[in-house]
Amino acid sequence: MKAEEIVQEILSECPGSTHKEIMNAIELKKTQSNGYLTTEAAARLVAVELGLKNRPSVFSSSININQLIAGFNDVTITGRVLLTKPPKTFSKPQGKGKVARLLIGDNTGTIKVVMWDKKADLAEKIQFGQILKVEHGYIRLSWQGETELHVGERTNVVIAPPITEGNLPLPSEFMQTIEEVEESQRRVNLKGTVKGKRPINIFKRRDETEGRVLKMVLEDETGEIPVAFWNQKAIEASKIEKGTRIMLINARVKKHAGLLELQVGEDSHVEAQESS
Repeated sequence: MKAEEIVQEILSECPGSTHKEIMNAIELKKTQSNGYLTTEAAARLVAVELGLKNRPSVFSSSININQLIAGFNDVTITGRVLLTKPPKTFSKPQGKGKVARLLIGDNTGTIKVVMWDKKADLAEKIQFGQILKVEHGYIRLSWQGETELHVGERTNVVIAPPITEGNLPLPSEFMQTIEEVEESQRRVNLKGTVKGKRPINIFKRRDETEGRVLKMVLEDETGEIPVAFWNQKAIEASKIEKGTRIMLINARVKKHAGLLELQVGEDSHVEAQESS
């Protein structure tokens, strides 16, 4: 829906409001977001706050990732799969539950996808680089304050829907350069060439279990950066040869010994390409 159509939906449900009042509320949301929200996204947020969050005509249409706001209860998103993780089982009062997490992106940004219970099994069929369409999902904030797209019982997931590949960026188009990495970033996607690496270091944790870490240096045309691969990712990285071009998806940014370093753990994806 266009912003004006959402405004008209609000006015039809809130006859005591005026068009000017709604538009002022929308502009206030845009100002408070420091330019992050589009007019349409701000209009949707105003609609949520006014009690229209379950109105299908306002929230069920396909929108962009950068328009998603916590509280949306019926949205359709199409994105490129950038990270997949196998389902995990957990205990809950009603018995056992299951959850799987993905990362998808479109032309406007990326978002984590959280798949629950029976829908979590679908994660094992989803591959890196595929296109994924999520219909009737709902948006929540994680405990870290990050926006997430949740997949529940009534959500429909379509793997490789019949849309043109060129409509979405390729995984390589989500990458940034080394010089663009900043300490303030939580997670980054980066492409570079392996300049050098050390053997795996095995260490003891406080609980006496073993951990593994492998240190590597990546370079591109803008600079170089150290990368630490942990545990299973360290084993995978040990097979990557010097001169290989790799993509790191969802790597964590950390300052170590005064320098920026990337941390690659189970929440990250490593995609090896060709050797240079």
